[in-house]
Amino acid sequence: ELGRRVESKRAITNPLHLRDLGFEIKFEGMTGICINRSHAGAPFFASVADQFDFLSTVLYNGREWSVTMYHSPAHTDVHLGRIAQKYGGNGHAGAAGFQCEELPFDVIRRLNEGG
Repeated sequence: ELGRRVESKRAITNPLHLRDLGFEIKFEGMTGICINRSHAGAPFFASVADQFDFLSTVLYNGREWSVTMYHSPAHTDVHLGRIAQKYGGNGHAGAAGFQCEELPFDVIRRLNEGG
């Protein structure tokens, strides 16, 4: 019962966090959804995942950015590990990451701006 209540709350709060902190990005010819937050795995993006080529989190530690990427359910044909290797990182086809001093993608729009 407790687990169902926790999942029910996440179903409400995760989309709100995405609206407030999320932004659309262009990277390696793909359009992604990104959030500046730690501990947000692929399930965090469930409410919008099928609208994007990939899902991503970024986190800045004062020196460098940590970028994590996940497949969206709609696009599993891209090997994210190979993309991360280009930027000094690693991973596998469905999830990968790397660190960088400057983010290597363009922010298209904040989600709460509506377009």
